[in-house]
Amino acid sequence: MTEREHPHHPDSWTADEQIGTLRLWRDEPYGLRLTAFIQDEIYRQARSEEIVPLRQQQGVRTYLQAKPYVLVPDITLGVQLSPRPDPHGAIGEVASSTWEGMRHEVVGQAQAWFYIEDRTIVLWEAYLLTRYRSSPNLLEDGNTAALWEGFERFLTDRFPQARQIVTTPADPEYEPADAYRVFLRRLGYERLSERAFGKERRE
Repeated sequence: MTEREHPHHPDSWTADEQIGTLRLWRDEPYGLRLTAFIQDEIYRQARSEEIVPLRQQQGVRTYLQAKPYVLVPDITLGVQLSPRPDPHGAIGEVASSTWEGMRHEVVGQAQAWFYIEDRTIVLWEAYLLTRYRSSPNLLEDGNTAALWEGFERFLTDRFPQARQIVTTPADPEYEPADAYRVFLRRLGYERLSERAFGKERRE
């Protein structure tokens, strides 16, 4: 599941909103935000090409590529170099610091499609980069759960006509696969087939 880069100017990132909270450095809470590129596209495909059977083999789907991020202080440090080498390896000391405001720090990746005629969201991926996960054990990682739940809300708010959300039963970002499937079940997904887990959208 690799990211599909789009060639558009950054102005085409058409949504930006907070979707949850991450616990990061020193267990401090950071608002989890998401910026998304959203575009309708025509598709034509056989039933076997999607992870769930589609009633409509051609039609319109909406592609959504998202970047989860947090805002962190943008600080510039001024360093005064030492006139002589330090025996411990230090080359100088911080002489000043300037706070420039806040900057976006991308923490992961998410992608989805919404099949309009089938009223189905395919959540293709949603993951945090390793250093932003609260535990190496997926089943104890509250940050990844926060990303999934926030991304799901973002999708269902964006596509209120959706009847179901489906996703894959394995993802190379989450190993072992058995733990990933337990994770999905905790989020309310059930196995639909060998190729998909899914859940009905709650009204």
